[in-house]
Amino acid sequence: MSQTFIYTSVFKVREGKLEDYRAFTQRVAALVQEQEPAMIHFGIYLDPDTGEATTVQVHRSVDNFARHMDLVTPMMAEARELIDLSEMTIRIY
Repeated sequence: MSQTFIYTSVFKVREGKLEDYRAFTQRVAALVQEQEPAMIHFGIYLDPDTGEATTVQVHRSVDNFARHMDLVTPMMAEARELIDLSEMTIRIY
């Protein structure tokens, strides 16, 4: 039996990259909507005052999460230019 898999991450958007990050997240969200019908929830929340971003993903299973990672991995080089990973916090439930 598969269990729901929840992934959250919190990180900072690089200085001067908020608009580029917003455009990037719109492309990611569109990709998820088009190609991941099994995704229960995919949310990206941004505090423009602090530059802190939070992602929340709720997957039907860990296999669904693995498929998501395969799908978005080609976009991660661009993400690294936009976000600061040095203090990123990831939680998995």
